[in-house]
Amino acid sequence: MALIMCQECKKMISETASSCPNCGYQLTPEIIAEIKKQASGLLERIRQDFRKAFKLLGLLFAILFFIIFLIAIFASPNVEEKPRVTVPVQSSARPTIKEPMKPKPVLSQVAAKPKSPVPDKIASQLKAGNIITNSIGIKLVWIPRGEFDMGSDDGDPDGKPVHRVKISRGFWMGVYEVTQAQYQAVMSTNPSNFEGGNNPIEEVSWDDAMEFCRKLSAKEGKTYTLPTEAQWEYACRAGTDTRFSFGDSESVLEEYANYKDTPVYGDKRTAPVGSFKPNAFGLYDMHGNVYEWCSDWYAENYYANSPSVDPAGPATGSCRVLRGGRWFSFPSFCHSAYRDRVSPSVQHYLNGGFRVVLLDFKPMDGYLLNDTENGGHRQTEHEITQQNIDEFKVPAKSIDIKLVSIPAGEFMMGSPLSEKGREDYEGPQHRVKISKGFYMGAYEVTQAQYEAIMGSNPSQVKGDNLPVGRVSWEMAMGFCRKLSQKEGRAYRLPTEAEWEYACRAGTATAYSFGNSSSSIGDYAWCGDYSSIGNYDREPRPVGQKKPNSFGLHDMHGNLMEWCLDRYDEDENYYTNSPGVDPQGPSSSMARIWDFRVLRGGCRYYFPEQCRSASREWLVQESGGNGTGFRVVSPDASGG
Repeated sequence: MALIMCQECKKMISETASSCPNCGYQLTPEIIAEIKKQASGLLERIRQDFRKAFKLLGLLFAILFFIIFLIAIFASPNVEEKPRVTVPVQSSARPTIKEPMKPKPVLSQVAAKPKSPVPDKIASQLKAGNIITNSIGIKLVWIPRGEFDMGSDDGDPDGKPVHRVKISRGFWMGVYEVTQAQYQAVMSTNPSNFEGGNNPIEEVSWDDAMEFCRKLSAKEGKTYTLPTEAQWEYACRAGTDTRFSFGDSESVLEEYANYKDTPVYGDKRTAPVGSFKPNAFGLYDMHGNVYEWCSDWYAENYYANSPSVDPAGPATGSCRVLRGGRWFSFPSFCHSAYRDRVSPSVQHYLNGGFRVVLLDFKPMDGYLLNDTENGGHRQTEHEITQQNIDEFKVPAKSIDIKLVSIPAGEFMMGSPLSEKGREDYEGPQHRVKISKGFYMGAYEVTQAQYEAIMGSNPSQVKGDNLPVGRVSWEMAMGFCRKLSQKEGRAYRLPTEAEWEYACRAGTATAYSFGNSSSSIGDYAWCGDYSSIGNYDREPRPVGQKKPNSFGLHDMHGNLMEWCLDRYDEDENYYTNSPGVDPQGPSSSMARIWDFRVLRGGCRYYFPEQCRSASREWLVQESGGNGTGFRVVSPDASGG
């Protein structure tokens, strides 16, 4: 029933009066009971409304916190923390090497090749120190020294057994096969079947190719020759251990080679040089187009007893080696390890062509300029002969940090399940491409160098030539920033991928020197006390142990070395790591602390903790007696 009361009526209810003195309304017990019932219902509805309001408010707060959480994640600073200096950083994009590249030359920063197949556009796209062009337009690229597994256990017995080979000195190699125009400029003849000035010379004998090299050498006052078979395969593989320089699959061979099934040219004729993709060293047509003569004699069982360092073939023989396959070859005749041979005087049998290597070029100041500048080199008071090119190190101008050139390349990052001492966070193994060469400190930063820049020495055990210790990641980055400002060239810490790539130096073993730790005392200060005798756990002067194949000392042991990357075990970063130039996760663990990666182990670790793939991590503000670092410089020109 509807109750209409004045304000006095409502007041009288609480006083249990029987009638309202204001309006005379009679408040019988039934009416009062009904009024209280309606009031009780109203209060319950109010309570329910409040509950709904509180639930809605809680939901709004949850959404707000979630939005803040997302902003915190995606607004985290990028891992690639670069020195805060305004300096022109000269790009050194260069081809890849995965396994063997072991250079230390200042020249060896070979740029990643442009995708354009047009040869005459390449020089303008490359940076200093990558490529030179001689008087007849032959472009040569620096091939750094290194090691690789030569041969193949699959297919043809000529490729067996697979054996480890060391190329002890870098060399310059023709980016392309010698063209008909270039051959005719020197030899005044063109024996090719498929004529075209930019097509490769073909139908030439080994004798013809060597005569070309002799005449070109006389013309330029430099020594040109054919590559040895080992140089050729090393350059073809460009750090890979797969059938082809790009992998094992034939399905993409037509992107890299003119062979039997290549559209347009395949099984029909030769293609202009540079029409297909280059390998990781920037070399074109290493598979297919024309067979390429090598300098070696051929012997059937030579691989079984071949020298392990710079093999040059048997002393005598009746046939010379050809490599690479040709325009009508099946894929099995075009892979990196395939070998053929024929008499050196035969011209027309195998559509033979060739590319040259340059052995004794004397670069100035340790690096070359693009051929469009100053005739191809920069002349200064510092002349470096070919004999010591590979050993040349770039000094940081003010504090004498020695930097070694690390070429671009590819490698398997992490450790296999079977590796002794392996931890779960070292996997899964995954292929990584380092797309640009860089310069890396040959040694860990010393206390004298650190103090010269920072004005202090945090190390517990003092010594000018000892590695600086007890440095946090932030202290190491501060050093890089100040050094960059002082030098006018960018310095930073290496990424974790750069560090492991440089440590492995072309190897796929547990250590940079092999799988066994029995000889680790030759390369590392670490805690195998019985054989190494470093029980006192004190740091040792840098550079006292043997370097790896890149010329880097103390990559195993002495001090753990900070890397640029964050570490986040929860994200299982290796599972989803980028395949090219990974730089670590964007944030760390619980995102309360920033954890950074340390590599290499230290003097009081056992050998298994100092493997190439071993990883540690620490809060970036922390440092201990076992933490140090080395620098990298992407700006190799010295600016």
